[in-house]
Amino acid sequence: MTDRIPRTPGADAGFTLIEALVAVAILAMVIVPFLSMRTRAIIDAADAKRWRIAREIAERYMSELEAGARETPPTNRLPVEVEGHEGFQYTFLIGDAAIGDAEAEITGMNSFSGGGSDPADRLAWQRDRDNLRQAQSRGVSMTEYEDELREKELEDRIPSEDELEDVAIVVTFGSVRESDDEEKGTERYMLKSKISTMALEGLTPERAEQVAQARGAGNANGAAGSSGAGATGNSGGVK
Repeated sequence: MTDRIPRTPGADAGFTLIEALVAVAILAMVIVPFLSMRTRAIIDAADAKRWRIAREIAERYMSELEAGARETPPTNRLPVEVEGHEGFQYTFLIGDAAIGDAEAEITGMNSFSGGGSDPADRLAWQRDRDNLRQAQSRGVSMTEYEDELREKELEDRIPSEDELEDVAIVVTFGSVRESDDEEKGTERYMLKSKISTMALEGLTPERAEQVAQARGAGNANGAAGSSGAGATGNSGGVK
């Protein structure tokens, strides 16, 4: 007769515990990658939705500007909150200088060193250097000085349907992806266009003609006044 070795309850319990641990480990190896992929998919979907909203906002406000449907002309470089979309802002940029600054910021370019071989780049660098010197002499920032130049240009300009201006709109919104750097946690969508100066000021053709006549008369009066003053001075000198 063969002797049987008695099995203790502890042996069965230990074997069952090992099986449970192995099962949990296998389950974790399957579930954790699945949950990670699902999380990335949710983040990607949310990110794509925010970029789509930013594009729609940019296209909507740019279309209004192109059609001359705005009640007031846009203010250059002024951030505006978007109604109905919390955390979204849009900013109109008018002119090459404002658009170039925004593009440099978006692409991570801080400044132009002046060592490039492209003549256009050298001219742009020299223009920025001259503007910086003028701004420093006035005690204002370069951005404020460029905005002053822009406002003066707009005051003297006669709106026309044929004269086009470079305009961009930048929509700023927070990123759904985690980042310790606040700047990296901000996304920007830019849309550029060329818009007539008449539409830029929100004028109808009839109103644009009236403004042109008024500004033309003002410029003519200013030139006549300067000419008259010069003539008076010369006559006094002859005497």
